[in-house]
Amino acid sequence: MKDAVLAVSVDGGVDALREAFEQNEGRPNWLHVSHEGIGASDANLMLAARRDSRARVLLDEVTNRGFYSFRVEDSVTRLVHEESIRYLWSQVKDGSYAITPDDVVHLLQPAVDAPARKLVVVFSAMGTGMADTSINRYFVHYFKKLQKFIAKDIAVLRIADLGGVKGAFYRDTTFQPRNFHRIAGLIDATAKELGLDRRQVVLLGGSKGATGALYHGLHGGFPFLSVDPIVSDDFYESTMADAHYTGSDIYPCSKQELTSRLVKEFKVSGKALDDVSRIVLTSSRSPQFPYIEPLLVNELRSELTFLDATTNRIVDHGSVLTETLHIQTMALNALLFDLGTPTGVLEMP
Repeated sequence: MKDAVLAVSVDGGVDALREAFEQNEGRPNWLHVSHEGIGASDANLMLAARRDSRARVLLDEVTNRGFYSFRVEDSVTRLVHEESIRYLWSQVKDGSYAITPDDVVHLLQPAVDAPARKLVVVFSAMGTGMADTSINRYFVHYFKKLQKFIAKDIAVLRIADLGGVKGAFYRDTTFQPRNFHRIAGLIDATAKELGLDRRQVVLLGGSKGATGALYHGLHGGFPFLSVDPIVSDDFYESTMADAHYTGSDIYPCSKQELTSRLVKEFKVSGKALDDVSRIVLTSSRSPQFPYIEPLLVNELRSELTFLDATTNRIVDHGSVLTETLHIQTMALNALLFDLGTPTGVLEMP
């Protein structure tokens, strides 16, 4: 590698980017991508990609090379390679967040009363919006004050969702084909460190994080509370103009394909026959329900608990999370105290 920083432009296109990498004799640690003339000067490459097909192709290319945007200034988006994130992210640098040798950023919050009797693994929620360029968009803390609502002998592990443009959804990406494995490895290692088995580890997440809790819960056989998981790419691709940037080759398969596969594997694995409760909290009023119903409810009605929040205060996907906090607290503590929940669909007013 000749230069640690490379500057390229949307005008130059993907071919110019590839040539710059070749001439540099290796990938840089940092990229500066100019998208002048596409949107406002403070708009990032993600926003530019929604206005200009050249910017979208370039965004896909740098994402598949492992780069993440972290700053925009004067129509130039700055990106960092995944292997250099530990040298950029301030909370990682100062020790507030930990990072594994294979680059999984996380935060372990010890039980107030040690030793820990249970562990809650919290998967990150979606970032604040398209204009959010900060690297912190990959680690939005869901249920920030969680430890106020659970017993004092319970530890909390929060895991960032590095990957893709808006997050990897805790699954494999084209750049990181072992992302699912490294997330699962961190959960297993933390449980082992605390002396806990899988029945003592409860997974929790909402929206994007709910997808992570669902996927890793089905795969690992953990108890979980998954709040309105996104189990299909269709809605965001067809209705929201590919707002999650899944309509290209950033991921090796669609969410609907992965969801179907994990459901089938779960049913034949024998994990579905144990006495562990697993809960999906959703709402028939949610735009995600038309996907959750055929992919999850119809397939796992006898194995999982489905809570259908029916309040008319739910008007969209986001309000499922904000208007059901009381149900989430109840369901999570039921899992933490091994109370057991009936399978099937239960209406929650």
